[in-house]
Amino acid sequence: MRHKPRKNTNTGKGAKGVKVVREILEALAGGTVIGLVAATSPFFVRELVKGFLEQRHYQKMRDEQKYMWGFRYIISRELIEMKEADGMVTVVLTAKGEKRVLRYNLEEMKLKKSASWDHKWRIVIYDVPSDKRTARNALNEYMKRLGFYRLQKSVWIYPYECRDEIDFVSSVFEVREYCLYITANRFEYDKVLTVFFKL
Repeated sequence: MRHKPRKNTNTGKGAKGVKVVREILEALAGGTVIGLVAATSPFFVRELVKGFLEQRHYQKMRDEQKYMWGFRYIISRELIEMKEADGMVTVVLTAKGEKRVLRYNLEEMKLKKSASWDHKWRIVIYDVPSDKRTARNALNEYMKRLGFYRLQKSVWIYPYECRDEIDFVSSVFEVREYCLYITANRFEYDKVLTVFFKL
């Protein structure tokens, strides 16, 4: 069951608005539970904010307006939904909301660097279909940001173990099935790579 308020026309959210939206979604993903009596009340969003602020122990008067905007935005984007049972309504993330949280986690992710190198190369190869071009381009950008060396168009190299991170990144962009992770003892471009990674 979903509650759809009128379209949010506030265009001045800025960085603070983005931060509020992220906080709400991550709190719900982390187990914050908001219970309501009904989702049909004209004061539904206000009650939603009140429940959230009580859970977070925030000062109501100071925080209410920005979280009112945050919840309206989240509802309008269908990032949360209401589940009703036994006369109570619980707020949960939709699949879109869960994916947004995964992207937040992705933004914070950094690859580990071992104290000593094991002289092995981690090679990531992918062949993503053209109809997933947007996901492929996003994956390329993240591989670069994470510090991989780009050997070819869709071939990237890193000197430390990173299988879990690659599984996570490729899953977020829904291209896991097109990715291949290889560990190699030797590589033709060893010297170039050792200089690049300062090994």
